[in-house]
Amino acid sequence: MAHKPDYEELLKKLAEAEEIISALRNQELDAVVGTKSVLFIRLKETEDQLKEQRKYLEDLLAERTRLLEDLKIHQVELETQAEELRRAQREAQDLLDKYLDLYDHAPVGYLTLDKGGVIIEVNVTATEMLSLDKKELIHTPITKLISPDSQNEFHFHMNRVFETGTTQTSEIRIRKGNGLTFHAKLQSMAVSSGDRTKNVRTSLSDITGRKKAEEELHQYREHLEEIVARRTRELRELSHRLVDAQEKERTTIGNELHDEIGQYLTYCTLLIDRASRKPDPEVLAQAKASVQDAMSLIRDLSSMLSPRLLKSAGLLTAVESLLSEYTRRTGIKVDLDHSGIGEVPEDAGLAIYRIIQESLTNVARHAQASEVKVSLSRQNDDLCLEVADNGIGFESGFDRKSTGLTGMRERAVALRGELTIDSRKGQGTRVIAAIPLSEPSNV
Repeated sequence: MAHKPDYEELLKKLAEAEEIISALRNQELDAVVGTKSVLFIRLKETEDQLKEQRKYLEDLLAERTRLLEDLKIHQVELETQAEELRRAQREAQDLLDKYLDLYDHAPVGYLTLDKGGVIIEVNVTATEMLSLDKKELIHTPITKLISPDSQNEFHFHMNRVFETGTTQTSEIRIRKGNGLTFHAKLQSMAVSSGDRTKNVRTSLSDITGRKKAEEELHQYREHLEEIVARRTRELRELSHRLVDAQEKERTTIGNELHDEIGQYLTYCTLLIDRASRKPDPEVLAQAKASVQDAMSLIRDLSSMLSPRLLKSAGLLTAVESLLSEYTRRTGIKVDLDHSGIGEVPEDAGLAIYRIIQESLTNVARHAQASEVKVSLSRQNDDLCLEVADNGIGFESGFDRKSTGLTGMRERAVALRGELTIDSRKGQGTRVIAAIPLSEPSNV
């Protein structure tokens, strides 16, 4: 290594040499005349050279000092830059560690495939989804993990990725390392690697739960459609039967008006005509009785068509009147058991009244019963009814051709209620209904 000159030491020695030369020159001037002029000239030249060397060395020293200052400044800058670089490297490493952690433990699996579908990178989530180690997956063709029925879909998926250059999505079935299969969603896009070759970056999601839910929803939808279709047919049939029932009811009412009330009024007219010609209190009394019988029949018809007592006096009073009149007409004993039903909404009261009315009609027509028990109660927010007879009974279940039974059921269902019929041959019949009194929740 070359020895670095000490410019300050050289300057010091140069100054000493100049002092010696100056002293010698003074001595020569005092002691030497003419004969030593050559030596004097040489000394003078040497002195001039030394001055030039001195100036040169001073310039070098100044340049050295400036360079040292510049080097110190650059050293500080380099140290600052080095510290910033080290901090940037630490931050980059932290970000890389976070990225790798997020990559490995992302909620979906990530795989990188080469153009031939061979796995070249995989995250931890994907290894857990596939039940295979990372070493077992790397360099393995992904087609080995795809179910045979999804192979064509996967090849088509890969072709679309490279042909379109856009993200492609497919749903396939994948076989795990333990032999089980699951439904998976692939989202893939082509990316360029460092050597400019095209790879495929794929996300893998387990959609087995969604597929199962979709299948259950599909089955439920089909079930609902079947129910709706059946209910539509039932309602259509019920509508036809109701129209027929209305026509029959109108015919019955017309016959009663014509036959019974018409007879009463005709008889009354004859009596009044007779009394007008020859007043007779007995004839007038008979006419009055005939009018009263006609009025009673009209009241019965009116009550059957529209129970006015239900609106004016409430459900309990209307039911008591209905049962009393029923016993009078049929001779069948009816017991009423009720406990604190309180105030009942009009629509619920009308439904219960009609169900009781229809149940009693069926008892009179078919049951051959001698006794009926009607129970009314309020349980939580439900108005509950039970009509039980001691008649001959029948096989349980709704007769869909029976307008009466279906009509009772429809009245209950229309108010979010339920109606069941429990009957056995020889053991009587029970009609059980429950109708909510609270308003339906919107939640």
